[in-house]
Parts: sequence; structure tokens; C-alpha cells
Amino acid sequence: MATRILAKILPRTEYGNDANDNRRDPDYLEGIEPKNPNMQLSAMHMAATQNVTEDNVAVVFEDVFKEKFRYCPQRSKWLEYVSTHFQEEETGLVRNQIRDLVREINTSNHATAARASFISGVETLMKSSRIFAVHGSKFDQDNFLLNTPGGTYNLRSPFDLKPHDPLDLITHITRVSPSEANGGLFHKFLGQITVNDKELEEFLQVSLGAMLSGAIEDHWIMFWVGSGRNGKNVLGDLIQKVLGTYAKKVPSATLLSTNSETHPTTLANLQGIRVAISSEIPEGSFMNEALVKELTGDTTISARKMRQDFFEFNRTHKHLVYGNTRPQIRSIDQGMQSRIRIVPFNACFAGKEDTSLPEKLWSEAPYVLNWLMRGHQKWLDKQKKLGTCAAAEAATSDYFASQSTPDLWLEECCLIVVDNGETGRFWNTSNELYESYSEWKRERGEKPMSHTRWGEFMAAKFERRKSNGTRYTGVKLAPIG
Repeated sequence: MATRILAKILPRTEYGNDANDNRRDPDYLEGIEPKNPNMQLSAMHMAATQNVTEDNVAVVFEDVFKEKFRYCPQRSKWLEYVSTHFQEEETGLVRNQIRDLVREINTSNHATAARASFISGVETLMKSSRIFAVHGSKFDQDNFLLNTPGGTYNLRSPFDLKPHDPLDLITHITRVSPSEANGGLFHKFLGQITVNDKELEEFLQVSLGAMLSGAIEDHWIMFWVGSGRNGKNVLGDLIQKVLGTYAKKVPSATLLSTNSETHPTTLANLQGIRVAISSEIPEGSFMNEALVKELTGDTTISARKMRQDFFEFNRTHKHLVYGNTRPQIRSIDQGMQSRIRIVPFNACFAGKEDTSLPEKLWSEAPYVLNWLMRGHQKWLDKQKKLGTCAAAEAATSDYFASQSTPDLWLEECCLIVVDNGETGRFWNTSNELYESYSEWKRERGEKPMSHTRWGEFMAAKFERRKSNGTRYTGVKLAPIG
């Protein structure tokens, strides 16, 4: 509902009719009775009725709606405070409020003030107002605040709750508030999907809890892997729903190596969120290793909205991927080994599915959020580390061991030989080695990396020598048979 501004006809003073001059007169408002005695009008409101300019209307709008709206130039969006948080306004509400305000102020029915260009002029002034204009980096700036319908929690201390405050400039909110009550079904579900592995259950709590805050000191990406009907999708969907706007679905293609670059508008959706969720990695897909490192590191992310300029923002999210297959990588380096975490889901509920389970678990959503918050505290207690989990460590080790990387080709197809000063012809040529690697990849139904990239891999491991072509000392093709 628009705030009504009671129109007044103000008397002439010795200063004349200039509204700004009139406001200097300390006795100007004495003896004026508003039509509605219950409404107290400021001098700027009443003065604006005598001089209906875009600037005066903007000044009144600032006074009336100073806690209601903010404008973000980087997003080219107005945001409205809706009692718990700011959200992007998509319906033209600000322009409509300006129109209502102009109708109340324009008591003399100036035709100019009724034009769309006048309304646009007021809005333009307000977009640069020091009250409304807020740089995009100022929203959601405190990475340890978690906003819920019942208030805002400071995750630095467990369950430190305070009332909602527009000055926090929070734009996200969970779907529920936490509660310690009624978590029996959820814990039964956890036991089933972990096959009663308490260490794995604890690892899930800590890793998911770590996603509640925007702290990014630890660099990892979590993969939940297992054949269908094992509960991982039910758990992932439940977590996403509980976290509300803090969690967002991200296409799995964002993480994969394709013939085209990831569109920057996809990356823009990561701004300010805490959890990015992807699912169903296509069979045989390769990860975009450089992008994975960027999206799990400390560097700022460059992105843009559709038809807008590029902007940069700090990472606040952690990435969760779940599916039946594991994406492949082309090279194993410390950067990828330190990031990838594989969590196995080995349960199987085929033939025993409960289609109403998601609805039943949602009835315990407040407890689930409480469980996540306790997991975050455990993560803090572990110095922002995930801790150990035998099942996850074994699955992760198996993942790297099974990757058809050049390292695995060296192990299966080559001999590592000590260089005792043999002549150049003793060693295979680069072309011979690369052809062996390429054929090995093709037999596995995979595309080999380029000769150039493969050469960079080899040069990092072996001395490169020129002798009737390029050769690498220390490695020879193993005899066939």
C-alpha cells in the first residue's frame, strides 16, 4: 500500500513562494492545521506541494521510503526490503510508488508532473541518491550471517540470534528457522543412506554444515557418487530446499570441459550464494580443471548479467555435485587432488522406494537446519577443515587411481628408465610416445589431450632432448606382449 502524503496549501511568507526559502522560516508551519490531525507532516512534504519538481519529489521519496528500497547500479535493479531481507523488485513497484506520491503532492494538477518523463526523472535522481544507491559488494557482506524467517544468526557463535535489520543488507533467507525438536525420521534416513557408517554420517554433517557460511579458506568441491535409488538426490534436494535462496542449482555443464566457454551469466548466478548444487554429470565428461580451481579458490570471479557489463565478486559458495557417474580429469596435479572429495553412496533402495519420503522429511526441516548449524560449528572447531572419513578417503583415492590420465598411461604402457648417458636414439621420439598415448585413449573410448598439452605434461616430468626430433630421457615404451 502506498504511503499517502496529505496535500497542503501553504501560506505565503515574507520570504516569498520559493519552497526552499520558506523552509528557512522557523515560524512558517505555526498555525497550519493538517486536514488529517493524526498525520504529522514534515516541512519538505508540505513545501513540495508548492513547487512540484523532480528533485522535491525525490527528496520526499527519500524521507518516506528510506528503509524500504535500495538501488544496485551493478545489477541495474531496485531491491525492496520485505521485513526479513532485501529482494530484487521485478514489477516496477518503485515507479508506481513515485506515481502515487506525485498524485498526492501535485495538488495544483501541473500537467508536467503527470508525464511519464517526470516519473522517470524522479527515478533517475533516486538511483544516485546516497540513501538508495548501494554498491553490489555491500550486500551480504558478512559471510557469517545466516538469515532465517525467525531472525538472523551469527554463525561465529552457535545460535547467536538477533532481529532482522535492513542495515545488514541481506538478500538471502532460509525457508525455515532452526529447531531442536522432531528429527527422528531424518536421523533414521541418514543411517540408511550411510549404511550405518557413523563416521560417514558425521562427515556429511560437517561438510554440509561448512556450506552455511561464506567462509572460503578451505578449497574443495564435493561429489556424491553412487548408482540410482540410494538417497543422495533426496538428501541433496532437502538441503537445497531448507537453505532457500542461499542454495542455487547450477548446470553441471558449468564445471565441464566443452567446445565453448562457460557463459558468464551462469557464473553471475553464484554471487552471494552459499551452496551451488549440480547434478547428473554425463557419462564420459571431463572437468574444466582451470574453472574448477577458479570456482573453489580465493580469486574473485568475473561475470556479467545478460546484456550488462562485466563485474567481479568474491566467492562465497561451496560446490556440491551428485550423480551416478564421476567426471574425468585429464591430469592429476596437487591442485585437483587437494580439491576433489568423493563421498560414496552405497545403499540401494530399489524396489523399496518411499515416494512420500521427501514430504515426510520436509516436516522435519527446522531440525535439519539445526543439524546443519551444528555441523558448521563442528567445522569451525576443526579449524575449518572437514576432518577424516575412511569411506570418503577410499572413494577419493580410487577416483584418482582410475583416471585415464597421462600418469596412468605411463604406468600401463611405459618403462621409467634411469638415464645412464644413452644416446638420443635409445629413447623413443615424442611422436612415438604421443601416438602410444593417443591409441591408449582411443581404446578407452576417450579423446586424447592435444600434442601440445601432452608435451607440457611430459616436459614437467622428463628432460626433453633434441636428437632427430624431440625425445624425453627417462621414459621408453614398454615391450608389447
